[in-house]
Amino acid sequence: GKTQTDTNYHTTANFEVKNQNNQTINPQFLDGKIYVVTFFDTKNMGLATTMLRELRRVANNFESNKAVVTVSFCTNPSQDSIALLANIAKKFEMRNDKSFLVNGLSTKQMIDLATKSYLLKNKFGNDDTTRFESTKAVVVDYNRHIRGFFEISNRREVEEMMGVIRALKIEYATNNPLLPRRQL
Repeated sequence: GKTQTDTNYHTTANFEVKNQNNQTINPQFLDGKIYVVTFFDTKNMGLATTMLRELRRVANNFESNKAVVTVSFCTNPSQDSIALLANIAKKFEMRNDKSFLVNGLSTKQMIDLATKSYLLKNKFGNDDTTRFESTKAVVVDYNRHIRGFFEISNRREVEEMMGVIRALKIEYATNNPLLPRRQL
C-alpha cells in the first residue's frame, strides 16, 4: 500500500524567509506560536484576494493574542519583491505583527516546503517543480506539528479552523507563557 504520514506527529521543516517588513521569519521566530500557513499567487489575485481576506479575518479574530499568527508564502518567489508584499499587506489592511507575507525561497524550495513539509497537494501535480497552487490553509501548533487542513476560501471551514485554534490555545495554556489564561 501507499505510505501515509500521521500529521499529528509530522514536524514541519526549517526555512528562513523575509516578510513584508523585511523581518526574518523562521521556526525560531514562530517558536511558541500557533500559526496558519498558506501559499498565495500574486498572478492570481482573484484567489489571493479571497485567501488574504480570510487570513485577515483570522488574525483579527485573535488580535489580542500574540501567539496566533498567519504566514503566507508567495508562489512566485523570483518575481515577488518585499516591496510588492508590503503593498499587498497594506492594501488588505493586514497587521504587520499578526500576518506575514513572505518570500526568500527558490521556486523549488517553496514547492518542496509546501508539498513535503506542509503536506499540501499541488493543483498542478506534486511532480511540477515550476509552479504551485493550493487553496488549503494549514494550522501548525507551537511544536511545529500540523493540526489540520482547511479550505481557506470556504467561510465555514475557516470558522472550523478558528475553533481548532481556540482549542489549541486551551490545550497549551498551561504549557506556553505566550498564552495567558485571561486571553482564553
